[in-house]
Amino acid sequence: MTDILEFRINRMSEEDYKRERERIRSTYGDSGIEAAAKRDQALAALMHRSGWTQEQLAQEEGLSRPRVTQRLTFGRFLDFVTSGNNSQNLPKNLTERRFRGYWEQTEKDLDERFRFREVGRLIKDELTAIKDRGEPLTKPIIEGFADGEWHAIATIARNLEVEPIRVENVIGRMRSSNKQPNPEFRKTGAARQVRMFRPEKMISSHELATKLWPIIKSLVQEGNKHMATMSPDAVARNARQLQQLLDEWTK
Repeated sequence: MTDILEFRINRMSEEDYKRERERIRSTYGDSGIEAAAKRDQALAALMHRSGWTQEQLAQEEGLSRPRVTQRLTFGRFLDFVTSGNNSQNLPKNLTERRFRGYWEQTEKDLDERFRFREVGRLIKDELTAIKDRGEPLTKPIIEGFADGEWHAIATIARNLEVEPIRVENVIGRMRSSNKQPNPEFRKTGAARQVRMFRPEKMISSHELATKLWPIIKSLVQEGNKHMATMSPDAVARNARQLQQLLDEWTK
């Protein structure tokens, strides 16, 4: 079956398009997970309703033809879910990339409208699961992969036995919260990877001063002694005490 939807769209002038494009940029900026999602949605909707050819859009946006196709598909999906009986709430972090993750899970032989409905169902199911169970993946992701090493999203998903899009959504929310761990993303070939460090344990200055000062005082006293009277046992004892504190604070 062909993936064709018919829309009645009047061709937008170049001036109107550029004015709308600048409004999107000035409104949503160029950073932040939710801002990126809103920007992606607004741009995809603009490209869809512009009536421009893919060649014109590719030239104006500096995108390849496949990327233009992907954004137009996203734009048609947004038009689909905001019209008629198809209306539904969309997650705030629904970027074009996240939409594509859902889209690729649907049957390629289906008509585009059926695929859009399937995407809507996948999104709804995921939002419901998160609402019902909270954020069940956050803890295992941090415990298993916040080790300062780069891990492929697909590897994390395979280890946790979930879909990669769920892992990416959870890590995306962790990143947008600006709290530890603060995930970093990179792309290696076709694989998207993430690196995280375990949240640091905060120790009060009062505890540091109370527990370290006796050790420091003892070491200073030993350092002021003559070599003949300095006690290696006392220095070793202080070293053991420091090691015990470090072990306690880094658990």
